[in-house]
Amino acid sequence: MRLILIRHGESRANRLRLVTGDRDDPLTALGKAQVRALRAVLARLAPRQPLAFTSPWRRATESADSLKLGLRWTAVDALGETDAGSARNTPIDEFNKLYPDFFARFDPQRPYPEGESHAGLFERVARWIEGAVESSAQDADVLVATHNGPIACVLHLAFGTPLAHFPRFRAPNASVTVLQVPASRNLGAAELHCFGVTGSPEEPAP
Repeated sequence: MRLILIRHGESRANRLRLVTGDRDDPLTALGKAQVRALRAVLARLAPRQPLAFTSPWRRATESADSLKLGLRWTAVDALGETDAGSARNTPIDEFNKLYPDFFARFDPQRPYPEGESHAGLFERVARWIEGAVESSAQDADVLVATHNGPIACVLHLAFGTPLAHFPRFRAPNASVTVLQVPASRNLGAAELHCFGVTGSPEEPAP
C-alpha cells in the first residue's frame, strides 16, 4: 500500500503569510497553476485502486478537484489544518509579536488562542490515518489531499519524531509525498519513497 500525501497549492493565506487562514480560504492564481503542474507527477505515480480523501477546507478541495484524476474525493474533518482559533487570520509576524513564546518556546500542548494545540492536531490526524491504513486493501493506494500540518503529523508518526520538534517536515505547496506501507500496516515501518515533489508551473500573468 502506498500512502500518497498531497499538499494543496498556494492559498490566499499562504500569500498573505497568515497563521493558517480559515476554511474558506481559496487558492491563488499561482496555487491553481501549481496544482495543474502536479498532475504530471501524479500521472507518473499511476495510483492503483485509489481511495481518495481530502480535507474539507476549500484550498484542499479545490486542489483535489483540479488534479483531474477522475476520483470521488471524500471530505474528512480530521484532515483539516490546525484550528488556530482567533489567530487564524493574523499575519505571522504580528502573531509572533503578540505571542513571542508560542514558537520560540514551543510546547505542542499549548493551544492557539481559542483554538487547538499541535498535540491535538497530531492526535486527530494519527487516529484517522491509522484507521484508514488498517481498513484499506494492501494493493490499494490511499490518496490524501490536505495541508502541511497534517502531512507533518503523518511523518512525525511514521518516523517517531517527537512533537517537541514539530513541524520537523515542511512539504512545499502543491507537492506529493509518498510512503510505502508494509503488509503489517505498521506506519512505523513505512519507507519514504519521496518527499515534497512538485511540478514546474509558470507564474500566472497578473
